[in-house]
Amino acid sequence: MELFEKEKEIGIIEAARKIGVEVHRLYSWEQHGVVRPLKKTFGLRLFRRYSKDDIDRARYVKSLVDEEGYTLKTAVWKLKKARHDKVEQGKWPLTGRA
Repeated sequence: MELFEKEKEIGIIEAARKIGVEVHRLYSWEQHGVVRPLKKTFGLRLFRRYSKDDIDRARYVKSLVDEEGYTLKTAVWKLKKARHDKVEQGKWPLTGRA
């Protein structure tokens, strides 16, 4: 993960490449709360910046949907449940922005 050592966040194209999904899928996952990128404006343009935690959460959901056959709705539920369970245990590595 050399890129994250140099930068705190990466753009949507690089994030999609790291996760192994199309850009439009990240937009959809953002609407479902899987990722919460920082949004920065430059002039009239809006840029999304993804953290390492965003990438990790998206990879987890991708594995649930693509490899285990869950629906996105169920995968999001499992993500939230896993986070809740592990936060209670103090073991959740995917803290990210709330």
